[in-house]
Amino acid sequence: MSNVVDIKNKDIEYKVPEEMEELMDEHFAALICRDKSIDSFWHAKRAITYGKVALKSNRKFWRLAKELYPDVADDSINWSYNAVRSLIIGRK
Repeated sequence: MSNVVDIKNKDIEYKVPEEMEELMDEHFAALICRDKSIDSFWHAKRAITYGKVALKSNRKFWRLAKELYPDVADDSINWSYNAVRSLIIGRK
């Protein structure tokens, strides 16, 4: 896997492996389920559980990203995940 640097916009892009894609899919799915569960009084405990799942998968994703690409640990760059293109994008 190689990184692509766009000199014009100074964006740094890293391709995300399938295992990490699945973590973010789990994260987004848990957030949707949490939001749906919040609407019901009877599902408040379920909403908390989904929130924990979302947080755990998000933390694991970024921990793996920092291990795979040490540049991601640089706090001076704003890092985000693009689900459509399966990329981690860093903007200065």
